[in-house]
Amino acid sequence: ARVSPDGRRVASARQQNGRWVPVVIDLASGEERVVGPADAASRFSPTWENDSTLLVASEASGAIEIERIPLTGGTITVAVRTLGAAASP
Repeated sequence: ARVSPDGRRVASARQQNGRWVPVVIDLASGEERVVGPADAASRFSPTWENDSTLLVASEASGAIEIERIPLTGGTITVAVRTLGAAASP
């Protein structure tokens, strides 16, 4: 688990339907929110890029790459693309 730069949330990953999904937990309310697309890819090892963006390891392309997930909406982008594997953003 990683605490956000503003100290109000925690990013983690949990298993859901046989895959890993990133979640953000509000520390004041305990509310948990799954972030990222609802596809079949596992996304794990979330870390904060800033207060509104997570970096995650993703298997969406078939190789493990690093994706950038904006928490306020917008498009998920690949931050690190590789032919092998990238992990632990």
